[in-house]
Amino acid sequence: MNMQIVAMHLNGAFAERVAMPESVCFHLPDGLSLEIGALLEPAGVAWHAIQRCNKATAGSTIVISGCGPIGLFVMQFARFLGATAIVAIEPNPYRQRLARSLGAQVFDPSEDVQGYIRSRFAERGGVDVGFEVSGAPRALTTLLECVRREGDVVTIGHPSEAIPVDIAKYINKKGITLRGVFGRRIWDTWQDLAQLLASGNLDLSWMITQRLPLGDLEPVIELLRGDSNKIVILPQKK
Repeated sequence: MNMQIVAMHLNGAFAERVAMPESVCFHLPDGLSLEIGALLEPAGVAWHAIQRCNKATAGSTIVISGCGPIGLFVMQFARFLGATAIVAIEPNPYRQRLARSLGAQVFDPSEDVQGYIRSRFAERGGVDVGFEVSGAPRALTTLLECVRREGDVVTIGHPSEAIPVDIAKYINKKGITLRGVFGRRIWDTWQDLAQLLASGNLDLSWMITQRLPLGDLEPVIELLRGDSNKIVILPQKK
């Protein structure tokens, strides 16, 4: 395996133009804008997470830890596929409001989300699927507690340290299926999304909160710390 990523292993992420091999390029359907095409990266990670649990969100109850852009996309896609109830865990007030706008019951990490889920979904013994998108060290155990027996947990966020998992308690005795996500599946993740977007059945444009010209990168960092989602950098905008 010899995978290299632009902006991680290769320069060029903030160039006006960059040459890439045709073999690593994805053709956008007619009518799909470049701005929406740029969102296929984070949206693709979220869709891959849905794929990893075999689209088990249909008719299911779910919990999502972390409501950044990828977590919000997971929420949007789960609702689109027929999730019946969504619980979200997020400390940022701006992102909490966005999660509520997508129909989620939102909790701060300091609140008793486990108690709420035990009460709200007592008949099933918890929610059906959990998505860990925050990378917070303690978030995974919370999700493993919130998910019912024989449920699914998909991890997307990358913790900054090794996280211990009680295999006997959660995997063996509770029967939870634990899966991980890194990036997306080439190419069917983007093919699925592109078809849905081209059909008009799915819209990602709400995720773009600012558009700035290339060269004004310094304010972007501050914007990302505040009330913003995805910021589009336009190389030719003056």
